[in-house]
Amino acid sequence: MKVRVSVIAVCLAAALFCGCSSKAAEKPEKISETGAAETAAPEESLPEDSFEKLPKGAEGELVAVSDAAHSAFPDAKGKKMFGFKGTEQLELDGVTEDCYIFDYYTYKSKTYTKIATLAKSVADESIFMLDDATGEYTPYTVSTDEAADS
Repeated sequence: MKVRVSVIAVCLAAALFCGCSSKAAEKPEKISETGAAETAAPEESLPEDSFEKLPKGAEGELVAVSDAAHSAFPDAKGKKMFGFKGTEQLELDGVTEDCYIFDYYTYKSKTYTKIATLAKSVADESIFMLDDATGEYTPYTVSTDEAADS
């Protein structure tokens, strides 16, 4: 019996001695941090060098594009942001039009996600969205449900 107690005491002392090292235990990672690290971020920062200053008097165009973007992409999560890319002449339905070009982004969890590129006609209220697959701008029209709500 004394031998058994002695063996148990020695084993406990050894376990205590081995378990108490001078090296601090590593802090476990949070699940959200691990998931975020594994997910490929679309962009960590905006390509600010490609944006221009919005011309004076063009604030109404930004508001119109913002309204169209919010109604076209109601499920976009995060802070909504727009980058003015400048004016371009676009060939739209066989007619060349001067348009303001905007990139639409969302910002969430330290990540910028580009949602769309939009064009607003300088001459009228027409708004166009860039189809990334074809590289062409298509007219944006408010759906009949949204028009009825307004």
